[in-house]
Amino acid sequence: MARVLLLTLRFVLSNLVFRPAIGPHKPVTIKLKLRLSQIIDVHEIDQIMSCSVWLKQVWTDKRLSWDPKSYGGVNVLYVPYEMIWVPDIVLYNNADSNYNITISTKATLHFSGQVTWEPPAIFKSMCPIDVKW
Repeated sequence: MARVLLLTLRFVLSNLVFRPAIGPHKPVTIKLKLRLSQIIDVHEIDQIMSCSVWLKQVWTDKRLSWDPKSYGGVNVLYVPYEMIWVPDIVLYNNADSNYNITISTKATLHFSGQVTWEPPAIFKSMCPIDVKW
């Protein structure tokens, strides 16, 4: 049943370069949660900190909603994030020019249209360090 549902959503998925907003000038609300996995390095002289994180992002895309009763009770699908619209999130004080997610992860599509995506990332950020004793 999940395969039938995914094939049904194929047309929708092919048009997901557009934001899931109600109108062209309406915002898309995105909930963010950052989980620190590891502090990889702290470079005191350059004042740069490298961290491994998980960046959980949740938003609603009504184009990806369906009725579970019509698809054998399937209420969740896992799809590669490249198949759907995802927000462009950039670290404000980024010390690196690389903003890309390098590991292909799956997004969770809920029947209500809620999308959850939690890719891992490595952030290098400017981190003012006071080294006075």
